[in-house]
Amino acid sequence: MVSLVKLPPDFDMQGQNAATEWKFWKTSFKDYLTAIGQHEAPDKIKLSLLRNIIATESARIMSTFTIPEAEIRKYDYILGLIGKYVNPKANECFERYNFFKRIQKEGESFGHFLTDLRQLVKSCNHNDVDAYHSAEDKALRDNILMDI
Repeated sequence: MVSLVKLPPDFDMQGQNAATEWKFWKTSFKDYLTAIGQHEAPDKIKLSLLRNIIATESARIMSTFTIPEAEIRKYDYILGLIGKYVNPKANECFERYNFFKRIQKEGESFGHFLTDLRQLVKSCNHNDVDAYHSAEDKALRDNILMDI
């Protein structure tokens, strides 16, 4: 049965779409662990499988992480570090600029265009209102940015 399970593809932590690909890869890896009966394995086993499967260069990058001794063997903690590495805090203005500048390309299907827009909008923080910036303030800022 295990021989029928497809390995997740290599994951490039420095790839152009690493943040988006990470979400897909992590889900694929968790599915793989479930399929081979290791989803409830000790963290030591899951981390070993992670380093073995992720890709040589990505494993090298992981080895450079500064990890507190208490966390070094915690599977979920390491997954979180990879997520932070591939998805550093986004520049909200830049992300919104990219979203609003995205237009449908000639010959591009509407479905592909809409899927791309849905991916872009996720990093725009439209629902993230803080004490200093109301939704209206952010909308005004976005409008000004689009005129630049």
